[in-house]
Amino acid sequence: MAKENFADKLIEAVKKKGTPICVGLDPRLDQIPEAIVNRALAKGDKTPMAAAADAIIEFNKGIIDAVADLVPVVKPQIAFYEIYGSEGVRAYEETLKYAKSKGLLTIADAKSIATSKQHALTVFIDAGSWLHVILSDAQRCS
Repeated sequence: MAKENFADKLIEAVKKKGTPICVGLDPRLDQIPEAIVNRALAKGDKTPMAAAADAIIEFNKGIIDAVADLVPVVKPQIAFYEIYGSEGVRAYEETLKYAKSKGLLTIADAKSIATSKQHALTVFIDAGSWLHVILSDAQRCS
């Protein structure tokens, strides 16, 4: 009989993997490897927000691939995605879909950016820095 509730699925996954570790997926663009960022920027017809989302998706897929055999759960924090608007939501949704395709359970860490003024300030500054980099690169290419 298939287990339908999350608690039963979690218990089963923890037993199978032998660990209760949950990997947080809280991508900060200034901490994503330069090669990934450059690939996202090279897709020239993308908006800055779409390029940011593409970099986040590629980065998250790499982490998911690295941990899928080791841990039962990943937990993306929506605040790190929502600052990029609809493109950030796309990155969040694609991250969840990819994690599930690799057999991982997912937990939506969906507290708002507004729950922490310090965190909100940090994320906003990081986003502003990233957009400046994208816009600067775009201006050099035109």
